[in-house]
Amino acid sequence: MAEADRSGPTVAVIGLGSMGMRHAANAQELGARVVGVEPDPSRRDQAVATLPQLRFVKDVVDAAAVADAAVIASPSSRHADDLRVCLSAGCHVLVEKPLADRTDEMRALMQQARKSNRIVAVAQNLRFHPAVMAARSILDAGEFGPVLSAVSIGASYLPEWRPNQDYRTNYAADPKSGGVMFDWIHEVDLLAHLLGPFRVQGAASAGQRVLEMESEEEAGLLLRHTQGCLSMVLLSYTTRPPLRKTTLFGPNGRLEIDIPARTLLQLDAHGNPVREEAFGGQHTDDYKSELQDFLSAIRTGGPPRCSGEEALEILQGVLDARRIAGLPQHGS
Repeated sequence: MAEADRSGPTVAVIGLGSMGMRHAANAQELGARVVGVEPDPSRRDQAVATLPQLRFVKDVVDAAAVADAAVIASPSSRHADDLRVCLSAGCHVLVEKPLADRTDEMRALMQQARKSNRIVAVAQNLRFHPAVMAARSILDAGEFGPVLSAVSIGASYLPEWRPNQDYRTNYAADPKSGGVMFDWIHEVDLLAHLLGPFRVQGAASAGQRVLEMESEEEAGLLLRHTQGCLSMVLLSYTTRPPLRKTTLFGPNGRLEIDIPARTLLQLDAHGNPVREEAFGGQHTDDYKSELQDFLSAIRTGGPPRCSGEEALEILQGVLDARRIAGLPQHGS
């Protein structure tokens, strides 16, 4: 691991697709030196044109050897291998969601990180959304009362995500590593973040109806949280116009979080507004806050907002849901 100096840490970014480029740009803006690993020549050329201070190295081993911290933004099927290399080199690591597409090795890697006092954080960026943080504060303060049920919807139209790419050739189309359950794991994490750990009670999926790809296009999950409440998650790649909203229900009212609008609405039992707030800012702000949180955890030794251990339990829940829904698993 490299020694950090006054000019900031060296951060290796593994994989320079859209998310890797976002992390690399944010790391530079936050004062870090960035080294990149990207096997695709066209992506390397684009990265150099966009971030001229970015320095490339040959592979993950070389990157980890010169870095204080790493951001793993490679395909999820490579996350375990990349994490092992980075931890063995002494790096703290931020892993893009999902943590992986399987649990093989991950528990051992988390144990390795604990023993070596290395931080593993996972990029569940909805935890940095201002409406989500406000909702968490309301719940923690007991201002809402008991939550008995919740519904979270993450729905949009996959071909419009990256108009210049063919979605049928990227990670989303892989029936084992892609699909809407892995891609929209944010909504599952959000419910766990607000309502606590859960067990999957039911799940179903549908596909090959609109988008002509092998992975699932829609999915529904039923969760029972340890505190007793039920939640439902509806995920879709085929919805226009998009909708991304989480609503909590209880005898004292309703709490609504609108992710794109960046708003929070709390209603009392009679439907009267208790709190109504528009937070402003942009989705990009949350990604920067996420990276700041990771770098701060490295400096202070405090926990990141989403640890690898937490993300591993969320991943296990999604894998359970995929099994219940009859979706392909690794090794099957």
